[in-house]
Amino acid sequence: MTCLSELTCAVYADGELSPEETRATERHLAECPRCRALVAALRDENRILSAALGEEMALSPSPAGAVRPASIHGRLGAATNGRRAGAWGLILAALAGAGGLARLAGWGDLPGRPMGDWIGLAVDGALFVVTNAATLERALTTLAVATMMGLALAGGLYLGRAPSRVAAALALTLGAAGGVAPSPAEALETRSGRDVAIGAGETLDATLVAAAESVRVDGTINGDLIVAAAHVDVRGTVRGDLVVVARTVEVAGRVEGSVYAAAGSLTLRGRVGRGLYAADRVTVIEPGASVGGDLTLAGRSLSLGGEVGRGATILAHEAEVSGRVGRDIHFRGDRLAVRAPARLQGMIRADVVRPSAVTVDGGATVTGPVLTRVASRAAGWYGEPRVWFWAATSFFGAALLGWAGLLLVPGLVVESADGVRSWKRSLGWGVATLVGGPVLILLLAVTLVGLPLALVLLGLYLLGLYAAKIVVALALGRALLRPRGNPRRDALRALVVGLVLVTLATALPLVGGPIWIAVACLGAGALAGRLARAVGAVRSSGA
Repeated sequence: MTCLSELTCAVYADGELSPEETRATERHLAECPRCRALVAALRDENRILSAALGEEMALSPSPAGAVRPASIHGRLGAATNGRRAGAWGLILAALAGAGGLARLAGWGDLPGRPMGDWIGLAVDGALFVVTNAATLERALTTLAVATMMGLALAGGLYLGRAPSRVAAALALTLGAAGGVAPSPAEALETRSGRDVAIGAGETLDATLVAAAESVRVDGTINGDLIVAAAHVDVRGTVRGDLVVVARTVEVAGRVEGSVYAAAGSLTLRGRVGRGLYAADRVTVIEPGASVGGDLTLAGRSLSLGGEVGRGATILAHEAEVSGRVGRDIHFRGDRLAVRAPARLQGMIRADVVRPSAVTVDGGATVTGPVLTRVASRAAGWYGEPRVWFWAATSFFGAALLGWAGLLLVPGLVVESADGVRSWKRSLGWGVATLVGGPVLILLLAVTLVGLPLALVLLGLYLLGLYAAKIVVALALGRALLRPRGNPRRDALRALVVGLVLVTLATALPLVGGPIWIAVACLGAGALAGRLARAVGAVRSSGA
């Protein structure tokens, strides 16, 4: 006799099977003690989840065809009776991944201050970051893809009743995991101290990770250069990528790969073989310097007198272009000036606050049209469709993550939402967490020994900020909606309603930034308070 699948038992325990399937299942349960024990365990699980959500829900055995309280398993089981559930599951998984990446990428930046000010503040307070940025970038990519593939596998296991679908989901997951698996470790050398130098004539056949007051390269590095310092001067050759966080960066030599920079000021006098991606307060690309690929820049000011082989994307207060750009220029800021003898082999797309903010000298050459769009500071940023697209994406991602939290750790999520009611205490915990978290990460990251732990804490810190919105949304929804008797559906309904309100509020012009900060403080404080109480309870029981 073949036992029933766990999914069939779960759907039966929730009363979502068809009458024919119910009769067949009950005939099997009458003869199979193993399956009876599994059904009983599933009903106990539903009862525990209901108690965690603060309501009683009896799950006593009922005759065939009787209506039983629905649960998460029940909703998934019912969805398998139609074909639309699989598609919605994949859509939600993709949107969740995109929403998380959108939030981590910082597309929800607070308005109101010049970009250069934010960059200068970040560089001065976070020189320790990016000492192993290449590894961190791949780790984040692996985590994002693995998360989405895990959701796809879980969806296949729950929704794909046919064995072929489960096998396909498993194959997809394993294939994606293989695709993002880390490559074999490369040679790596670390140096630290007050001054780190690669002298003229010296060749280093490894990737160099350096943390110092000053880093100077006059020789050759046959690998990547990953550096955090107050001053970085590259006059030799880097055959890989340059990843740098510093107050001042000067590149007079040659970088054959790409340059990823976060600095107070960046001056390029030499050659970059691929792309230049920078977040700098002031960026200068002098005449005679060249970037072989794309230029992507965020900062206060840019002076481009050299050559960019492909296109340029510029987010800055002001930019002056007098060199050559191989493709289009996309600009967003206050003022763009194209000076002679500039040669732009493409069009200019500019988002500015007034039509006169874009000027092109008569001696400059622009082969394409100059397209200027005027947008007010108050409403222009928020009136764009892409802003609302990412807001919707973030909403779906938070909804899916909240649903997973209610399924896996309902006690933590619900009790944290209850903690939002004590808003003064939550604000206190939130401010302490938001301020103390980066300080702790900074103290750990200044040494290579504590760097792995700092990266783990950074991931948890970002996850906590993302989950803060979910906690506040659940508390808001539960305050506005009246329970209807089904704790799971009531919690999910409250979560969705609360997320809609929070997403709309944080997307409003001018007030959206302060609202987001308040939501982050409240939610993170409620989570931190709940975890602190849990740790205290464990210590008390151990004592």
